[in-house]
Amino acid sequence: MRTLKKTLSLVLVVAMVLGLCVVGASAKDKVESFTDDYQKVGAAYQEAMGVLVGVGIIDGMTETALEPQGTYTREQAAKIIAYMLLGKSKADSLKCTVAPFDDVAASRWSAGYIAFCVEQGIIDGMTATTYEPTGTLTGFQWAKMLLCAIGFGVKGEFTGSSWSVNTALVAHKVNLFAGDLDGADHTALRREQAALYAFNALNTAKVAYSPNVTSYVYGIQGYTTVNNIGSTLAKDVYDLKYAQGIIVDVEGNGAGYTVVSKDYGTKNVTAKIKADNDIDMMYHAARVWYTGTNTGVYTYDLAKTTTYKCQEIATGDKASSTAKTTGLTIGDKTKTAYEAYLIDNSAISAGTAYVKLYASAGSMGYVDAAKKTTSVVGTDKTYTVASANVRTDVSNIKYNAPVVYVYTTSTTDSTAHGLYIYPMTSTTGVVKAVAQDAGKVVSVTLADGTVLKQSVLSGDVNREYYVIGNVYTFVLDSHGHVMYATKDYARTLWAYTGEWRATGNYGDINTDRGREYRFINVSTGEFAFYPVRFVNRNDEAFSETLFRPAYGQYFDISATAGNDGRYVAELIEAGNDNTYAAGYIVATGLFKLGQNHEWYYVSGAHTYDKLYFNNETVKFLVAVGTGANMKVNSYTGIAGLKEAFGVAANGTIHLRNAAFTVTKTQTDHYNASTIFVMAANLSTESNYVFIPADIASTAWREVSGDVSNYYVTYGGAYLEGTEISVTFDSRVITTDKLLVRGFYTMEVFYDRNGNPVYKLTQKVDNSATELCYYQNVSFADTMVGNTWLLYSSIVPNKSFTAVEGTTKVLDLTSPNHGIASITELFRYVKSHGENSVDIAFTVDPNTKKVDYVYVTNAGWDAKYTFTLSSELKAAGWKILIGNNPTATGALVDSFELNDEAAYAAEKLGTQTVKLYNADLAKAGITTSITKYSMTLKTNGGAAVNGKIADANMATAGTILATFTLDRFVQDNPNAIKTYNYEIGGLSLGTVTVAAGNGLKVYSGAETKNVVLGEKVTAQIQMANATEFTNNDASHSALDYTKHVWVYTLTTPPTIGYNKQFTGGVLSPDYLTVTVSFYPLHANTTYTVSGVSWDLIKK
Repeated sequence: MRTLKKTLSLVLVVAMVLGLCVVGASAKDKVESFTDDYQKVGAAYQEAMGVLVGVGIIDGMTETALEPQGTYTREQAAKIIAYMLLGKSKADSLKCTVAPFDDVAASRWSAGYIAFCVEQGIIDGMTATTYEPTGTLTGFQWAKMLLCAIGFGVKGEFTGSSWSVNTALVAHKVNLFAGDLDGADHTALRREQAALYAFNALNTAKVAYSPNVTSYVYGIQGYTTVNNIGSTLAKDVYDLKYAQGIIVDVEGNGAGYTVVSKDYGTKNVTAKIKADNDIDMMYHAARVWYTGTNTGVYTYDLAKTTTYKCQEIATGDKASSTAKTTGLTIGDKTKTAYEAYLIDNSAISAGTAYVKLYASAGSMGYVDAAKKTTSVVGTDKTYTVASANVRTDVSNIKYNAPVVYVYTTSTTDSTAHGLYIYPMTSTTGVVKAVAQDAGKVVSVTLADGTVLKQSVLSGDVNREYYVIGNVYTFVLDSHGHVMYATKDYARTLWAYTGEWRATGNYGDINTDRGREYRFINVSTGEFAFYPVRFVNRNDEAFSETLFRPAYGQYFDISATAGNDGRYVAELIEAGNDNTYAAGYIVATGLFKLGQNHEWYYVSGAHTYDKLYFNNETVKFLVAVGTGANMKVNSYTGIAGLKEAFGVAANGTIHLRNAAFTVTKTQTDHYNASTIFVMAANLSTESNYVFIPADIASTAWREVSGDVSNYYVTYGGAYLEGTEISVTFDSRVITTDKLLVRGFYTMEVFYDRNGNPVYKLTQKVDNSATELCYYQNVSFADTMVGNTWLLYSSIVPNKSFTAVEGTTKVLDLTSPNHGIASITELFRYVKSHGENSVDIAFTVDPNTKKVDYVYVTNAGWDAKYTFTLSSELKAAGWKILIGNNPTATGALVDSFELNDEAAYAAEKLGTQTVKLYNADLAKAGITTSITKYSMTLKTNGGAAVNGKIADANMATAGTILATFTLDRFVQDNPNAIKTYNYEIGGLSLGTVTVAAGNGLKVYSGAETKNVVLGEKVTAQIQMANATEFTNNDASHSALDYTKHVWVYTLTTPPTIGYNKQFTGGVLSPDYLTVTVSFYPLHANTTYTVSGVSWDLIKK
């Protein structure tokens, strides 16, 4: 039954992702701790080596190597003799002050043992002065030492030329060589032989030389021993003895002892020894060696066993007819008979016994370190025992892994139990043949000739129909028999590239040519060409009308080809096939790489199970290109992939229709080791791209592509403090305005050849859901670890942490101010005012600290600009800031409202711009009734009437232009952060000058496109074209250089304008008078009349 513990070594096992592992048997005897070569000890020497190692007389050459076929040196032999005579502790205390031989220094490790043996007359030197401590021990040398140790050699029979002959004679007489198959001579002795001789000597009665009889005696005067003469070293030094019989209970059953009985029952028990035996010794004839009252040393199996496994048990049942004793069991009889043993115990005349061991399939339970218990989960219940009673190594068996277990009960204490747990293992292979018996599968033959029998623990469960030529994973019990077969871990998943190549020769007829389709192994990235027949999961063949294999689809390709030379490529799709073959996840949805070693599977509005991965070692395979240029690029770790695709540290990667090579965890989640995707199914998303100035579609840096389509590349964008280029498909560029300054999320999509196309979505500044900000801040230098606090100007008491030297500052102002640090930014703002520059910054989502600061010109976030049309400027109009036109800087052509001031104005909704004309003000002209129309141009558009309310000129030279402000728009491509307003209008149209009675207009009768504030000039003459005269009809007293003319201007009655002016200028020839005035009414005729001929001194 020891076979049950060691059968795993006979099975070709692959430790698969099921979490299975090969475990060895627990050692019950000290000698079995020499795991390297204990099994190499010959059968004739096992008991001797087992006992001597058990009591500590001999040891291994290393902690795990016994080297039974090796040899001893002479000094090692001296040590063993000392141990046999004194015991280990006393022998190790032997000291040597004087070197016993010239070649054995007193300080040599063996000097004490050698000196002791010399003193006892047990050993001699090779010469009078040398011992040759490292010389190889021969058979006769060892026999002589052992015989001397038990009292022989006193007569000198082992000296002289006949010493070896006499040694052999005495040794045979006392059976010192008993059991040795090879015998002793002058050649080197194997370690196992030396152990056997020492074991025999240990159990041989000591002798004493009697001068009276001139021979050796064992005892006198009727006593068994006198002065220990006749006793043995085994008894005197080690109190070593044994119990022989049938083992009917063991510690492996949970019992406290190995129980030895005269028969197969527990009524005739002869000994209870703490020998730490397992169930492989149950009902075996054995010699159990022990010291003291019951301290086990070694159990020597005297039985000969024939083992029957699973389907072989039926054969064992027939053979049991010869057994003297039947009906013996090990384990829970309610389970399945898993092994049977025909045990020949004739060595102690106990006949033959037939024993069955019962086992079951289950799963590994919980190991409770606190309670010191271990559980296994069966099909009926959970079995829990003290961890000390678990007799197999379960340290490498994963929780919930499939196992075979044997639950035992002590035959002498029904409350005591043991547990043996064996992991199921697995192997893969191509099915060549399947055998059935009575309608049930009994074995499967693999392509390499291996025959896998069906396990009795599998029941009638068939988890997979066998297809000849396909690869399967076979889950095996501890015998290597099939529990079930599955595609899991036996399949290779292939990505179809959408390409094929023709086979055959040039000039072949088309029917003689074939096609090989190109695939990529999703776990390794290797290319392969296969002639295939494409089918779906229903085994329906692909056709032009039903199915067409497409780029990036995944297929399972059969291991062998059919008679037509083609393999079968079965479509593996997302959904029903997840996970496929327990090793792959295929997703047509979106996998989003998160921040904490997780992949989130997003489909529609739902988020499903998580995939986990090792952030540093996960391998990405990206297939790029077509035809001869196709390759699979490999990237190690998230950092490697992000670097290759220029993704921000806090960015994400999106995979569509990706294939994940996975392992299922014990919590039913998945760990991905390799992720494969075609380039056209990969995209990235980065936060935050910063654009400091509006980018027009005409401001491109590079155009690429071909005649069918081209790509346009622009600069001027920044990601993580570094300028980047962004490329757009020319077909999406439809307006002149491409990108408005601001923060963006950047999505990058790739085609099959890996060409990137960008999509930028503008973010809302200062949003509670984003980590991009634009606001003026106040600074606090904490002087703690170079930390600064930036206090928000928008949210009271909110601060942002920046670290000098870590937070990167980019000065994007024009002209550039050279600001490169938080300290320099603070000093500049303090010196020039908080509105001197704008500050845009982002916050790292992980550290919650400011990572990048962009310094821009004021008005970056919001700007209103107000200016006057060229016509108004030509007419003498200015914008009046404040109420005092004489104040410095009060009269301007334009002004701006930036950022916070702009947002404040936006909140009010309207803006009033005060227009001022110095000429009209000086003339003192007012119009409380007449209102003037103005126009408004917005961002370079057409001048629009009606947006500005008509206004009068209640104050001389002043008109108020009041209008509604446009609201800023944050979302691109419709984002608007700047509004440039141009005020125009105040048009009077055509102004006509007419003359009153006796006068006529000489020139300037009509002036077109007059703007309010513009002066109109006309020349007036007498109707008969004569000279202007005084009232006496002479002009002798007139002086055109000193006199002016007084006249009146009148308009039609509907307007009712009538005003007298002084200022007509007489021409030197007295034929014309020039009049100039500021018209106030649109499309009106002004009549010059009522001329006063009174001369008024200038």
